[in-house]
Amino acid sequence: MRVLEVLQEEDKPLRLINPDELDITNPEEKKLKKEIEKTSSIDVATARRFGIDDAGIKKMQAKASGKKWQDRLSMHSWYLIFYVSNVNRFKNMNPGSIKYKCDSWYKTLVQDPGPMEPISNWVMNASNLANLYTTHNDAEDILKELIGRIQNIVGVTIGPSWKIGGSDTPKSTFFKAYEKYLQVVDPNTKPLKTRIRTTATAIEVKNLKAGKKYKIVSLGDTNWEDAGVEKDKPALVDTEFTASGGGEGTGTARPVAGENDNTPVLTDKPLTSSEASNIAGKLNKVLDGFGLPDFISDADDQEILAILRDNIKNEKGWELVKTKYKEFYDGKDLTKEIFNDLKDDNDKVFNNWLAGLAPGLAVDQTAISTYSQEANSKKLSPADIRALGIDFENKFLQKEPKYADFVNTTTGRKIWDGSKKAFYDQIKEEMMKESPPRLSMGRFKEIFVKWINAFKDTADEALS
Repeated sequence: MRVLEVLQEEDKPLRLINPDELDITNPEEKKLKKEIEKTSSIDVATARRFGIDDAGIKKMQAKASGKKWQDRLSMHSWYLIFYVSNVNRFKNMNPGSIKYKCDSWYKTLVQDPGPMEPISNWVMNASNLANLYTTHNDAEDILKELIGRIQNIVGVTIGPSWKIGGSDTPKSTFFKAYEKYLQVVDPNTKPLKTRIRTTATAIEVKNLKAGKKYKIVSLGDTNWEDAGVEKDKPALVDTEFTASGGGEGTGTARPVAGENDNTPVLTDKPLTSSEASNIAGKLNKVLDGFGLPDFISDADDQEILAILRDNIKNEKGWELVKTKYKEFYDGKDLTKEIFNDLKDDNDKVFNNWLAGLAPGLAVDQTAISTYSQEANSKKLSPADIRALGIDFENKFLQKEPKYADFVNTTTGRKIWDGSKKAFYDQIKEEMMKESPPRLSMGRFKEIFVKWINAFKDTADEALS
């Protein structure tokens, strides 16, 4: 360009640029928009920035609030999955420390992920954090794999409503590990009974009788759905089912308890004198301090509690161990020795364990564990709760005469009746969360304890 033309161009007035004329379109916008639409975490401002209208945002929010595949297994199921995946790692850890890890993994892998969370992310996090490895990248297949793994290793069938309970029958190879798992989930869970098994003879699938209960011994080439296994239940070794009649193929099954004379029988195994002496010695070793006491953690407490839970299953066994301890160690009372040694809330765990053997053994007879020996997982009907409520009220007034005397006063009766109404209102509210109305024994106890403690606080204030 010539110099004169340049000078003339510079003499032209400046023109302000209209922002609307600017091309600020991101060439990757369409791709980014699609990625945002897939996300499970909805940021409305970001969504609108990338051109997603209100209808699109509502659609995304509906997807994100949908049911997650992780919710198709209960919390107890997930904790058992984590426990099995880390069973060797957990051998020398106390239940409290194990629960801390399971709580963390449950939050990260079950509670936090949204419905749209990519499966690949979950698989990576599960392996890196919880040592939980799967061979599939599809939710349905992962669920089947995990359910099958627990069935094969532990011998129980997990699911959306599965909870620990007194009817659990883990395989003998996993028995001790399973008892430790129970303490992780609930320290007050009653110990499993020692089991003596006689195994029923396996029979061919063609000889199964309709209406009888069986467990699969060998799968063979049998279509087990035709034999009576439910469609949503995996057909695995030890899967229990009610036969629809004789099936076809080479599979075999055995009758379960109560179906014939040859079936497994579960009984308490009594302790021998030498076994009781050995247990007494183990307890004394910890109690007498052969080694430095652990003032920072409760490791020594957990060792004591583990010895008790693993070896003593009934009242007779406990009394025999107490007798041996008194005989060998200068007439010392084992119950007092343990209570004096335990720290923090572990004395309550010990008291609950005693009550689980027999309510009369508990040192603290006011503890809720002495009120009933029913498993916390037991489901209560409305009729059950009415009867249980009356029973628990009477036991409270019998066990704590101070408050019984207060309730017999005019003021005390008014406070008692008013607080009792609030208690039953909450019970009713909790029951209506299930259809038909139901409530677990454990939840009933929790609400009862909360109510009784509130009543005692009010009564103490009125009496002061």
